[in-house]
Amino acid sequence: MTPEQIINLPYHMVLDFTSQVHDLTHGKSYSKTVRDAISYIRNHITEKISIDQLARHVFLSRSQLSARFHEETGMTIMEYTRQLKIKKACTFLSSTNKTPLEISTYLGFSSQSHFQKVFRHVTGMTHGEYRHSRSVSTR
Repeated sequence: MTPEQIINLPYHMVLDFTSQVHDLTHGKSYSKTVRDAISYIRNHITEKISIDQLARHVFLSRSQLSARFHEETGMTIMEYTRQLKIKKACTFLSSTNKTPLEISTYLGFSSQSHFQKVFRHVTGMTHGEYRHSRSVSTR
């Protein structure tokens, strides 16, 4: 990490935290079950999370949880998880020198190529383009 990135790290951590608090408290009136599922996903974002495992955590069947989650968030559990992982990857790309392989491994993607495909699908750009756009905008 560069000294500038180290200096900016607390800022990025605060942004991430406030984003999580905002999502959970403003404008999104999720049921306790969905809030618990989202909290579990956030706390285990570096792991491979199965819907069965998540359903056991919130004491619902897989189909009940999937239906409720989609109804309240407008996304499937896997879509939500992928978006959250990519959001976290964006934070790493803009505030660290971690390689895409390190980031994809840390976030539990099955391979770097899968990470690249998902990243491009979610953001509309490659991780390299994203990192470059962030480094140019912070100069």
